[in-house]
Amino acid sequence: MNKYFRCMGLVIALAGAGRMEAQSPLPSPPPIPERPLVLPMPENVHFEITVAEAKDRENRGTASTLMPNAVDSTKSVEITKTGSTRKIVSTTRQGIVKVYWILDGFIFTMSPDGKQVNRDLYDVAFFPAYLRPGGRDFYGMEGVALEHYQGVSSLNGKPCYFYKRRVSATSESRSKGAERANTSAGGDQVWIDVNTKLPVAAVLPEGLCIYTFLPSPQAPLDPPPAFVKLSEYMKAMTLRMQQEASVR
Repeated sequence: MNKYFRCMGLVIALAGAGRMEAQSPLPSPPPIPERPLVLPMPENVHFEITVAEAKDRENRGTASTLMPNAVDSTKSVEITKTGSTRKIVSTTRQGIVKVYWILDGFIFTMSPDGKQVNRDLYDVAFFPAYLRPGGRDFYGMEGVALEHYQGVSSLNGKPCYFYKRRVSATSESRSKGAERANTSAGGDQVWIDVNTKLPVAAVLPEGLCIYTFLPSPQAPLDPPPAFVKLSEYMKAMTLRMQQEASVR
């Protein structure tokens, strides 16, 4: 009899344990994003990158990779792109606004008094890759990789694929130049919209950068005539130099 009750007790205990396991299933793994992990920059696009928070740069160097030769006070960069033509409006936290136009691989700016068109002192190669005529990666998205994927999280009310890069080397073991080269390959943390595959935010050398997408342009950009005239002149001069070099 005692053996009978002991066996029944064991059966009941096992059954109870089974019920507990059924009530507490193991958490399912996060959904794996399909490729492409982030969409390239469309042919026509209009968006703004806003630096929402300044990062502590004590151990990261002081260079900004958002704009060429930029100081750490960059507040926002607005980019409008149609084909290979781009208009870039950069604003600092001090309220200084600078407008760039990229035409046919050349960069142009207007003098502060609005009377003089200048070819910028910086060649296209000095601009971040996302601003170059052939660049199609959004700023900070170059290093997004599946190995850095952490799961789905919400940011600004949007479900996002969250990526976090694992940086193994310490800041003390890297020079400032190497640190800047490392961060320019993408953000330490990146949020990608689950539904659109467009960037939402990224932690970059400037700080937490927020992406806001505006209505895409429905017609080609119309640069100021002075910019177009100077672009044509620069193209003609470049062609002439190439022809002269070929006959030497």
